[in-house]
Amino acid sequence: MRVANNLLFSIILAAGQSKRMGKQKLILPWKDSTVIETVVSAFQQAGVNQIIVVSGAAHDELQHLFRNNNTVRVIQNKRFETTEMFTSLKIGLLYLESSDMKIHPFFIGLGDQPQIHPSLVADLITAWNKKQPKILIPSYQMRRGHPWMLAPECIQEILSMRDDQTMRDYLQSQEKHIEYLVVDTPDILKDLDTPEDYQKEINGM
Repeated sequence: MRVANNLLFSIILAAGQSKRMGKQKLILPWKDSTVIETVVSAFQQAGVNQIIVVSGAAHDELQHLFRNNNTVRVIQNKRFETTEMFTSLKIGLLYLESSDMKIHPFFIGLGDQPQIHPSLVADLITAWNKKQPKILIPSYQMRRGHPWMLAPECIQEILSMRDDQTMRDYLQSQEKHIEYLVVDTPDILKDLDTPEDYQKEINGM
């Protein structure tokens, strides 16, 4: 199934409490925007035009940021204080499963990864169209990064897993189905956890 740009969907995981940052990192300034808006924009510029942002502590702020963007839907993991990222992913997948997009491949991205460039997302789409793997993951120097691109059959497989499991567990069970796109940038490995991370990336722009 060759994927067309108007059939592209992404789940952005953005339910963290930013405890290590000391303030809500998703709405920190990034260039002329914010961290989360930059992440969403990278997918949109690459042609992904349906985006679910799974929020948590910053739900009200994110809803306000995207209030006029009809391609972005913000849904909340109401248990963000007591659950891990895997629960947020399942919430996004449940929404995806209830939509017409459940028959198409989709992305999983991180809300605190504004370093990701639209060209990387576009490269993943191109690689997917060539091989149409079950799971496509970017790799830098033999290390897995984000975002990932997954086939529609992954939805039910992940939803059937226990809440105390992780995406690492899922990937281990699917090792023979994973294709890697080797990239020449460490940006796929970076996120923003601490004030030092943020300042380092800001200073490097």
